[in-house]
Amino acid sequence: MRSFLAWVLAAGLCAFLVRFELHTDDAGVLLGFLILSGALAALLDPRRPWRWGLLPGAAILLADLWAGRVGPPWWNLPAIGAIATAAAMTGAYAAAFVRRLTQ
Repeated sequence: MRSFLAWVLAAGLCAFLVRFELHTDDAGVLLGFLILSGALAALLDPRRPWRWGLLPGAAILLADLWAGRVGPPWWNLPAIGAIATAAAMTGAYAAAFVRRLTQ
């Protein structure tokens, strides 16, 4: 049941992140939401934090691809994906660590 709730939460957070990414230019707030989204899902299901770190990072990457924001210098596409995934992974693994310490 917790895994199902984590999937539902992650899907909602990814939808929010896609919407937020397409309508803002504030990178600091987006980075905070990425860390928070990975952490919230990992708090519900700390067994596989890599999953909860990959989903928000992929959502940001897909939002940029969908909106056509990535122009001819295609070298910035892997950087966007790596930074977004690293931020979400940081939150997910930190939350999984805290959750395992408190159990």
